[in-house]
Amino acid sequence: MAERHSWAVQQVSGVGQQTVEDGRITVAAFATPSGQITSRSGLFPAAATPGAVTATNPTANGFVHVAPFRAVVQSSRGGGAYIMCLDAVKDINVLGTAPADASNPRNDLIVFQQSDAYFGDANSDMVVRHIVGTPAATPVDPTVTGSADYIVRARIVVPANATTITTSNITNFDTPRTVAAGGILPVTDATARSGVTNPYAGQAVYRLDTKRVEVHDGTDWRVPSIPVVAATSEISNPITGQLIMLSSTNIVQRWTGSAWVDAFSIGGTTNATRHEARYFRATTQPAQGIPSGVDQRVHLPDAEYVSDDVLVAAVSAGTEFTLNRSGLWHLAANVRFVPSASAAERAIAIGASPTASRNGQAGSDQTGEPATLSCSTTRRFTAGEKVSVWAYQNTGATLNLDPLGNGINCSLTWLRG
Repeated sequence: MAERHSWAVQQVSGVGQQTVEDGRITVAAFATPSGQITSRSGLFPAAATPGAVTATNPTANGFVHVAPFRAVVQSSRGGGAYIMCLDAVKDINVLGTAPADASNPRNDLIVFQQSDAYFGDANSDMVVRHIVGTPAATPVDPTVTGSADYIVRARIVVPANATTITTSNITNFDTPRTVAAGGILPVTDATARSGVTNPYAGQAVYRLDTKRVEVHDGTDWRVPSIPVVAATSEISNPITGQLIMLSSTNIVQRWTGSAWVDAFSIGGTTNATRHEARYFRATTQPAQGIPSGVDQRVHLPDAEYVSDDVLVAAVSAGTEFTLNRSGLWHLAANVRFVPSASAAERAIAIGASPTASRNGQAGSDQTGEPATLSCSTTRRFTAGEKVSVWAYQNTGATLNLDPLGNGINCSLTWLRG
């Protein structure tokens, strides 16, 4: 049958009457789907753990107790799903029904089973059943007889000669949950998430282990917004540009498509995704001479780490930096002059290019010793502005810069927009 009678329709001369199966199919449309016209079997969430099986507390005895629950079970023998309900705690006398074996343990099960006389069952009841296992040195779970439409909720290991059932004897299974169609489905972990069959684009789950929402995009599960994680491996199948907060370092990281990198990091190795660049003049480079009485760009040909935020170019015997990102920048420079017998001025500046208008500068008039100068500035720049490091001296002759220990350098750090 293709077209089903809709819920709810008026019977007119026997035409348009909805069958029981029609009712199951239409009502089950309000539960989480598992296929085109099938629903996900599972427990509806509740404030307390639905259907939990517990021992008698505080004094254990031979009973277990099943908490109230509502659940959906997709019919395995017909269309639609059964909506089941236990509206009060059910007490089950495990040892009164089947006393413990004198020699061997056994495994019992607690199942929520829906029968249907239409398919040949003895009745059409929903029953919370205690299935008694067979004692053995290595016991196995018993077979559930009767209707195949059931949920296995818990295992009870009954030790040999047991007179009570304790909490340690009970294992509540990670029973799947189900919610109204379009709702956020709670799942225990990634394994439970993988049990969501045929997820639709836009379906959302809440990971109880990571305490975050994941959304299926039609291809895979993705994590929206910026989740806090203990390790990057917690994010499966990240999309390019995905951001996370790494709790061990309190650093925001970004997925490049192949690796996690610090999104707003300061320092580190060469990486074009960083917001800091640092250039220097290696000791292996020829000495750069600074003529007397003129502002001269400093040549910084070597890169320690680079950034897309900074474009570098060699111009007029020096280096020019173009700041590609608007916002607040911190610029710092260090220059070392070789010794001079003159007490004349030696100075450096971070200035606009091509003119040496000063954003930051420092000077010295040391005699007979190398002069090491540092300066820095923090100010806003617009994208496209150019800066250089400038050196000045007026000893009356060309004075070389001393690259000792890579001490001639400049760092350019974008702080924020």
